[in-house]
Amino acid sequence: MKKRYRPGIFIVTYAKTNKGIRYVVLKRKKHWTGWEFPKGGIDSGEDVYETARREIEEETGVKAKKIIDFNEKGKYHYKKAFPDRPDVVGQTYHLFAAEIPKKKISVDEGEHFSGQWMDYESAKNKLTFENQKDCLEKVNNWLLKLKRFRSFKTPSGKIVFAGKDKKTNEELINNSEPEEDVFHTEESGSPFCVVKKLPVESPFNKKHPTKEDLRQAAIYCASKSQDWRDNKSDVVVHWFLIKDTKKTKSLKNKTGTFSVDNFKKLKIKKKEIKEFIENKE
Repeated sequence: MKKRYRPGIFIVTYAKTNKGIRYVVLKRKKHWTGWEFPKGGIDSGEDVYETARREIEEETGVKAKKIIDFNEKGKYHYKKAFPDRPDVVGQTYHLFAAEIPKKKISVDEGEHFSGQWMDYESAKNKLTFENQKDCLEKVNNWLLKLKRFRSFKTPSGKIVFAGKDKKTNEELINNSEPEEDVFHTEESGSPFCVVKKLPVESPFNKKHPTKEDLRQAAIYCASKSQDWRDNKSDVVVHWFLIKDTKKTKSLKNKTGTFSVDNFKKLKIKKKEIKEFIENKE
């Protein structure tokens, strides 16, 4: 019998509370004893989003408010053979994060003893396997970024991060990917606005932003600029990639300021900015 890896998903499941982010951790009893977050195998005919929705509800008793695809994939080998999976030697995983309401966890009693809500450090210390600890860290870092920067979501589900000040502008550029799109006004006094390629919040959302995503990010940048605040007129925005930014010697000690090698100019109309602001209110 040919050996195979069972296709599956990991779901870092969390809730936003007044005391911070809290994560669901489950005490496993089927096949092995230890701690994990919700996960499961992909049933025949399911796409990964359908699997995520089903597993969250089956393993917590709560429906997801939001499911985010991190496009993080891997696989692991089982430490022992399982009688109900005689041809399976391990499992693949596709990482998702899911926000759910903070309610009492109702576990699948065939698989788990119990479920608990924990803060990040407690959850990471409790998890049994290193690959799950790594996935938890990735999701936690993403959620911290959402809190640290200004952000908004385009109609297609792309997240745009924007700096709040010189320090966060510097941090945003230094921690973004080379091919990610960036916007900054021609006049000084605007945040850097970066369109994040991943994670995505829709199964129909592509890795690369659409023309409309980019236009919305440019308008957002213009709406947060000093140029707009001072003049309430059309704003010229520069569009470039992270890889086109650099720190020259003269800018080394100027936090939040970068040299840009290549950029395109976009004129954002006064009407576009006003409509954008009105729709966000």
